[in-house]
Amino acid sequence: MFARGIFQELRKEPEGDPDYLEIADTIHELAAIQEKLDSLERLITDIEICNPETLQKSFRCGWQSGGQNVNYDFWTDGQDAVSERMLQLAIEEREQVRASLLEKIDELAKRRYQNSYTNCDFSSRGVED
Repeated sequence: MFARGIFQELRKEPEGDPDYLEIADTIHELAAIQEKLDSLERLITDIEICNPETLQKSFRCGWQSGGQNVNYDFWTDGQDAVSERMLQLAIEEREQVRASLLEKIDELAKRRYQNSYTNCDFSSRGVED
């Protein structure tokens, strides 16, 4: 990140040109949100298809607490209180992540149209007088 900041300062884009590094960062953020949504969708599907007769699953949840990694294993058969609560939590998290995705897309749209009415002289780019 440090080197990126230095190079970004040294490399000046012509007025009105999109900032590639900023766009790349936004694309990476969108990809991370999509990956989280995909993971939540798989979790929700896994919980919903569980039943005591044919499919039971274990899940490992991990988080950081006080600077230490904490892991907790859940066992679900789709019919117990743990399954129901995990499903509720996953659905709530999915709603929040979807809202975050929509906000990020709205930000992109606003930035896209910020400079849409400015004219750039593309004919002079890269040409030395």
